[in-house]
Amino acid sequence: MSDFTPECNNTTQQQQGRFPRVDLTAPKEVNLPIIRNACLDLGFFTVVNSSITEEDIESARSVAREFFQLPIANKSEYPLTFAGGELFGYAAIGAESADVANVSLTGDTAPPDLMESFQVADVDRVENNFPLVTMKTELEAMYKKKQDTCQQILTLIAESLDLAPDFFTKEHFSDKHRSILRVTRYPALKACTSARGAGVSRISPHQDIGTITLLSQDMCGGLEVLERKAEGCGGGDGGEGHWLAVPPEAGSMVVNIGNLLMRWTNYSYRSSVHRVVSTPNSDDEERISVIFFANPNDKSVVQPVPSTVTACAPAAYEPHTVEAYLSCKFTQLFDPDARQLKGACRFDD
Repeated sequence: MSDFTPECNNTTQQQQGRFPRVDLTAPKEVNLPIIRNACLDLGFFTVVNSSITEEDIESARSVAREFFQLPIANKSEYPLTFAGGELFGYAAIGAESADVANVSLTGDTAPPDLMESFQVADVDRVENNFPLVTMKTELEAMYKKKQDTCQQILTLIAESLDLAPDFFTKEHFSDKHRSILRVTRYPALKACTSARGAGVSRISPHQDIGTITLLSQDMCGGLEVLERKAEGCGGGDGGEGHWLAVPPEAGSMVVNIGNLLMRWTNYSYRSSVHRVVSTPNSDDEERISVIFFANPNDKSVVQPVPSTVTACAPAAYEPHTVEAYLSCKFTQLFDPDARQLKGACRFDD
């Protein structure tokens, strides 16, 4: 597996499409080429048969729904906290703009995201402030389950690169880290905007900034990924492609590569631009997603895996700590006084 070129003619990959399915109960010999090709392509794949059940996800959605139904005055008593680099608490509709932590993907100003969220920081090291007792029980349990599943997936990703199975897992969750569980509610359009119909921006185009993201979406749909055109050895992506819908599938999770893992693999494993838009049913239909953003330990050093550095692809950046990277990104995203730093961070990809 030394050639970092997608196996575009792989029959299994063609049959499974651009968002292939990884069955975590299948032998790794089956999963590794699927993961490898997916990561070399869009950096998105779906996972089935994890230890997280549909009942687990619905329990998390249920307590999230109970919280989001509270009056805004009550929810606002638990604001998103940006202190010491830790993030937890409530963000109201329009409070976030996902594009802020990226080089501009949508123009000079990213539109406000038409969603509200509640974020949970590391349950072993951070005293999260939960509005409801049921939220503490269910969301802390979900945090741990998603964290465990991340370790399983990171092991497979390492082996897909011919690395030791613990190459990535030893850099996660063993020291201070800023991984986040987020429950997100997308209200019906009629409840939050005058826009109607399909294609309304709910989260603006962006790349995730961590290692991997585990998304439990519902069956409403709306997640889209920007297709990349073919690349050559000379670099450059050949221009933008078009938006591909990620079809919802009951009992599955969507996994995508974030910028830190893309950096670790010298940009061979891809962190794709993606967004969330409304669907034809969004005028009257709300949806709730349960998302885990895995970030390595703050002290971990990210540098290109040697096998990914070639004459065609020289090392694209100097080694750096996760703490330095995330401090810049989280400031751009969550510090309201730092929005002018959009696109000005030395770690912008």
